[in-house]
This record gives sequence, C-alpha cells and structure tokens, in this order.
Amino acid sequence: MGKLRKGTAATRDFYDRVGWRRQDGTLVDTRLFGWTDGPIRHAIEGQRKERVRQVAGGPGLRLAELGCGGTPAVFLAERCATYTAADFSSVGLSEAAAALEAANVPFETIETDITDLPFADGVFDVVYSAHAIYHIDTVDGQTAAFQEALRVVRPAAGRYSSWRTLSRSCSPIWPFVACLP
Repeated sequence: MGKLRKGTAATRDFYDRVGWRRQDGTLVDTRLFGWTDGPIRHAIEGQRKERVRQVAGGPGLRLAELGCGGTPAVFLAERCATYTAADFSSVGLSEAAAALEAANVPFETIETDITDLPFADGVFDVVYSAHAIYHIDTVDGQTAAFQEALRVVRPAAGRYSSWRTLSRSCSPIWPFVACLP
C-alpha cells in the first residue's frame, strides 16, 4: 500500500512491526490493550456482541469491517454471505485471513486506508468498525473515515452508529456500525 491519505504512518508502522506480531502465541496488541480476563468482562463482551448482531441483521449480509487489524469480528461471520476485511496493515490482514478462514465465511482482505476506500458507493449491507477510528489522530481524518463508511454502505431508510467516549485523550468514536435497520 502506498501513501496514507489521512491515516497515521506511525500507527501502521507500530502494528506492522509490533502490534500484529505474536509473542508466545498471543498477539502483542492483545497483550497491550486487551481487557483482563474474567466473568464480568465475558458477560459484557457477550452482551455487546449480541447487540451488534441484532443491529447488523442477516443472514446473507455483504459486510465490510474497516480497520479490522489482526482480530476481525468473526462473531458476525455466521450472518455474512461475504466478509470484506479492510486494514492498512498487511501483517494484520494476514492474521485476519487466518481467523476468517477458521470461521468458514467467504472473505477477502483489502490493504487500504479507511479514509479513502477503494469500493463503489453502496456496495455493502453493513459496515462495522471497532477499535480503529481513534487511531486516526485528526478530526479531519476521523471525519473522512466516517464519510467513507457511510458512502460504501447501501442507502437505506435508517443507519445506526454507536459512539462511546474512551477517555479525554481519545476520540469519542467506538465502535461504529453502519447498516440497514
């Protein structure tokens, strides 16, 4: 992939060199940023996934995950006719391909900057992104990523997005789902 349009080269470099590499079988990203393991975390995560599944709908969806990195949302795979994993890290996309193959869903991986997507308008039923937008360090770049997500999702009577404030130092954008009602 060539020059990033609005994404950050430093973030891509970190994930290519460190974040999507494995140490003792675990992705470094998971070691650094993953939640602690425990029953409350599992309950909250299960509830979040079920809510996203309900909003996404399915089966038979054409889904794109923007900024999937090495940990795509395989919990949505059973609802998909096709799954498009988009990220600017080739290393992350290799990890994503292995996870999606294990989920037994038809998929493709696309190395791209999520602020400048190579897809036609309205080609997806659902666009999903989590833990990615806040890696874009400008409001202009985050806006471009949102505009691109909305451009490539099929026009519909309604769209859904979920925003959550992580901290004052991070963007209030996490996770994002654009889809049909």
